[in-house]
Amino acid sequence: MKMLIGQDLLDAFIKVSPYLNSLILQDVAVGVYDIEQVLAYQSGESLDTHERVGDPITPGGAVFQSIRDRVPKMVEVGPEVYGVPFKAYCVPVFNEDNQVIGAVAMGTSLDNQKKLELAINQFHSSFINVNGNIQAITDGASYVSNISEQLTEGVDEAIKELNHSDEILNTIKKISDQTKLLGLNAAIEAARAGEQGKGFTIVADEIRKLSNVTANSVIQVGETLKNIKESVTNMSELVNTSTNIGNKQTVATKEIQDNLRNLSRTIDELKGLVKIL
Repeated sequence: MKMLIGQDLLDAFIKVSPYLNSLILQDVAVGVYDIEQVLAYQSGESLDTHERVGDPITPGGAVFQSIRDRVPKMVEVGPEVYGVPFKAYCVPVFNEDNQVIGAVAMGTSLDNQKKLELAINQFHSSFINVNGNIQAITDGASYVSNISEQLTEGVDEAIKELNHSDEILNTIKKISDQTKLLGLNAAIEAARAGEQGKGFTIVADEIRKLSNVTANSVIQVGETLKNIKESVTNMSELVNTSTNIGNKQTVATKEIQDNLRNLSRTIDELKGLVKIL
């Protein structure tokens, strides 16, 4: 930074100090000093350090340090001192013999910055909570998707078993038809035998009854298995739909997480920018 040199320059700062606040967009307070006291002071709209012309320089402050150390100084002051947080920046003024003859200081209110920082921190906390909830949803969606896939496998296996049951019923039906035919043949032979074939006639009737009962049972079981198969097929379709929805939900929540990570980086950048305002 270029050094401020000359009593004329210090006097010029005294003259323009009342107008600097109007030329700067931020709320600032301006002070001009010799090595012992306040030469000029202009408070800001909300920032007022209550200095008056002729007041001695406050020991330990930015002005005191800048004059003592012969270098620019920046000090951040909390709201407990003057009611408003602010950042004080002071630059020493030298004469032609390189001796410090005074200083020019500017205090910039940090009130809006602190409010913005607080809002960002609150938003960041809310963001962390939302991100945690999204993670829980993602985990839940993945779990549901896995369960749905297992159900799909189970339903497919059940359909295979039902198809196998159809084969068994067809075999039983064939046996029933053959038994019925056997009973019919037995009845014919009993009729040929006449009186001697009466006992055989009774056996033939029982065989035909058994065949009919078996056939009816096969039909009833077949209808039952058909209904079960339809129900299982409907369940399979529902499970497949649920699996597809779960997979889409998983993808969507992962995209949300990616966006939230980008937002988190933006928040961190904002927090960094706030600190240098």
